[in-house]
Amino acid sequence: MELTLTGHTGGVRSVAFSPDGGRVVSGSYDQTIRIWNAHTGELVSGPFQGHTGWVNSVAFSPNGEKVVSGSYDQTIRIWNAHTGELVSGPFQGHTGSVNSAAFSPDGERVVSGSSDQTIRIWNAHTGELLMSGPFQGHTGWVNSVAFFPDGERVVSGSSDHTIRIWNAHTEELVSGPLQSHTDSRNTGWILGPKKELILWIPPPYRDRLWLPCYLTVIGLDMVKLDLSEFVHGPFWTECWKTDNVFPILV
Repeated sequence: MELTLTGHTGGVRSVAFSPDGGRVVSGSYDQTIRIWNAHTGELVSGPFQGHTGWVNSVAFSPNGEKVVSGSYDQTIRIWNAHTGELVSGPFQGHTGSVNSAAFSPDGERVVSGSSDQTIRIWNAHTGELLMSGPFQGHTGWVNSVAFFPDGERVVSGSSDHTIRIWNAHTEELVSGPLQSHTDSRNTGWILGPKKELILWIPPPYRDRLWLPCYLTVIGLDMVKLDLSEFVHGPFWTECWKTDNVFPILV
């Protein structure tokens, strides 16, 4: 069955299902948030109004009772998912558009990522910034953030082509920057630190190939490389065997 949910007067920037799958929340260029019945397409609640810029990110709380929104107006707001009442916020501190916001698994914290290249974690009830400062390291907009299922880590994705994993309590960088999103993946070449060609991966293995540093994120069920007999540089000639070589007479 296909449903078309209509009502926004601007492009829809972000959508998410409620934890039980019964509702959909949407955020729009029209600066509003709306909640819909996922089965009938009926508008259940909204529009929630208060942001003064595009709504870039929306997400339900783990219990489905609240919605968090991040906006181009540089703020984060938390709403009652049933009444549209502003429960908490606006959370202020970012100096650029808030591109992504998400609840922690226990619903007590909110993580946000911004065009100011930083990540921040907030108390979901008071709006208090929980760390001494923002998480810094990205050199481009932070476009996506999420908590690890145990709430102990945060992952961020940026326009700088990298993914980083952070300790959610200390701001320490746990893993990264993970840099698989480059043109080299499309051609099959793995590049060295000076962009030199190191290794070519045949097409059937490219999508499933992740280097050891990425196992923190995706587990051990991907293709791994055994480089114990890998030859390179001046040793390339060892790849050529002289068996079955015939002389050419001229």
